[in-house]
Amino acid sequence: MPQIRGAPIPRYLARRAPWAGVAGLALASLQASPATAQQLPPEVLQRVKAAVAYVTVQSREGGSCGSAFLFRAADGHGFLLTCEHVVADVPTAEVVFGSGSRAERKFEARVLVADPSRDLACLRIEGEGLASPLPIEGRTSVRETEVVYAVGFPFGAALSASGRNPEVTITRGSVASIRRDEHERVATVQLSGDVNPGHSGGPVINVRGEVVGVTRAKIGGTSTAFAVPPESIRAFLSGRVTGVSTTVGETTPATAKIAVVAELMDPLGGLASASFLVAKKGPGPRGAVKQTPDGAYEKADPHMLEIPLAIDADRVAARGIWQPSRAPGDGEAVSYVYQGCYVSGEGGTRFTEPIETEVFFGQKPSGGAGTGAGSGVAAGVELGACDELTATATLALSSVIGDAFLTPDGNTLFALDLSEARVCKVSTSSMTVLQAVSIPDHPIAMAMSPDATKLFVVSRTLGVAVDAKSHVATPRPSGALRVLDARSMRIASVFPLEQSPYDVEATDQGLALVSFLDSSHPCLIDTRRKVVEEWFAAVDEGRFESGSRLRLHPDQSRIYALRPDRSPPSLRCIRLAPPAKDRPLVQPCGDPALYVMGDCFEILPDGRYLLGNRGAVLRLSPDPASDMRGAGRIRPFVAAVAAKGSPFVFLSTEEGELLEVSVEDLEVRRTFRVDRLCTRLLLDLPRRMLYAVACRTVAKTQPYPRPTESPSAGRLGVGDLVKYAFGKQPR
Repeated sequence: MPQIRGAPIPRYLARRAPWAGVAGLALASLQASPATAQQLPPEVLQRVKAAVAYVTVQSREGGSCGSAFLFRAADGHGFLLTCEHVVADVPTAEVVFGSGSRAERKFEARVLVADPSRDLACLRIEGEGLASPLPIEGRTSVRETEVVYAVGFPFGAALSASGRNPEVTITRGSVASIRRDEHERVATVQLSGDVNPGHSGGPVINVRGEVVGVTRAKIGGTSTAFAVPPESIRAFLSGRVTGVSTTVGETTPATAKIAVVAELMDPLGGLASASFLVAKKGPGPRGAVKQTPDGAYEKADPHMLEIPLAIDADRVAARGIWQPSRAPGDGEAVSYVYQGCYVSGEGGTRFTEPIETEVFFGQKPSGGAGTGAGSGVAAGVELGACDELTATATLALSSVIGDAFLTPDGNTLFALDLSEARVCKVSTSSMTVLQAVSIPDHPIAMAMSPDATKLFVVSRTLGVAVDAKSHVATPRPSGALRVLDARSMRIASVFPLEQSPYDVEATDQGLALVSFLDSSHPCLIDTRRKVVEEWFAAVDEGRFESGSRLRLHPDQSRIYALRPDRSPPSLRCIRLAPPAKDRPLVQPCGDPALYVMGDCFEILPDGRYLLGNRGAVLRLSPDPASDMRGAGRIRPFVAAVAAKGSPFVFLSTEEGELLEVSVEDLEVRRTFRVDRLCTRLLLDLPRRMLYAVACRTVAKTQPYPRPTESPSAGRLGVGDLVKYAFGKQPR
């Protein structure tokens, strides 16, 4: 029997109502209103039933089901609306009209667009003689106490009396409240009624048969349900630009050629135009750009240059070329601010969030698509004759910073602030916090996917378990993994963990590996399919140890795990295999390497070497027989960083030095003095910039600490984010 798709309560309600549970999304039996309740006219009833479809989805995790409805039909095409979580992570679904009857019609539906932020998706089918669509184009709205009807397939096939597909269910309720967000936009429609799995994606209609919402959520254990409002439906279907990225092409000392790509969400081709706005950034910090009531942003600068973008035929992107030039008096790097501009199907001009970036004239092309918002730059640029390292800007956080990551384009830095329990998104050009997302409980570690599109944060909580007979309460540690969209900084999904997590790593394919504090068994979470697996069959006792620090190899086919409190520390390799039904997703590999590793380690970007912070250098290989072989020793370090294609690695030491070390001969080539101890290093080599978590005080622990707080327990301190520039001196 297929699963019945569910989804969590809206985030703003979860924040304000911690007692709220999570339930499946589908309105099954809305409570009837008092005697004033109306009945649907027979002609409206038949039209609505004919337009609502039963949705079944087949994915790697099995089958699931939900509801959808037809809202447009023309020229042999039909368009359906449903919830994003009903068809999440699948390209196609089966939709059945007239479900449960002898005249039912089945279609394969292609998922055109899925928007997790609104929990809406648009499907398309091919076929003639489709039912009359339900009207959604009008300015339909709802009001409190209005009688409404939910239409769909609660409990899926479980309610089928004939053994065939289930028949449609229509239930009656009322609008309890119109909930608005911080921008005074209608965020959700609260309904009086009960929600049950299977009805997700079905329409909520008024007595005239007009769609006034799409069923989506409830608070567990109550009769309070929620629906996507008409305003969100109209905005979703009218199209928008979701983000803009840039990639550096040909450059000279005076000009640059930069490819611009705007990502679109335009299911019905409603976007009238898309363009790229850019202006040179003035001196000093830029003031905050206000958001408009509809959630868009105002224009960042009234004098921005507008570059029209050509919308692709499939309407998933719009492209253009930006050709900036360096004016007399400009430095080698010029700062700009840019944003996307578009006219949606609803009319009116809207702007995306402004982004600051720097263009480095005279650099080589990046040779590939840029990641995130900003300019892609060559990775193999050398520092040349640089004998100065100067602090040019400081973001005074005065916090304990755990993990930190720099996007490949160098424009954005993400930091896990353990003191404030939040993830900070920082602009490297202005060294200001652009956004901050609070993480419930106690965040411990963070990973960034190699393509810089997702952030993975594990946190701990300490609950209690009460014995039913003795009524004795004992501690029961647990935790959660949260996946954040790096661009919007929204929490995309949450995965409960049964034990206290210790560290996390993740791939571009959404596979997250979590090690635990007091368990030898890690868990693998396929965040796209929402599957949690403990690796008992693949990683037996002793092959993977509790409290292991994790590092993903650049080829994303293996993960290295270090248990620091062994003497000597134990380093193991776990190999990720392609998913298959007849084998696990991991392959335990050989005996551990026993070297003087220390309490942390780094893998260089080219994947050839692994450095332990107590001095061990290991050569890595795809061949398990020749993997993790000793290759020499270097100076002990607190943090290490290198750039792909560079023959040098930079090490920060406990003495407050930054060493430039040759990877091939392990010799120190240059020494820079820094003013504070750096516990984390991030390198933007093309721009000759180094970002560091610089600490004033550092927690001193045993040489190989038992990790009780964080993977960085032995090297944490109260610090700030500091931006250093490598000075250029004549040879």
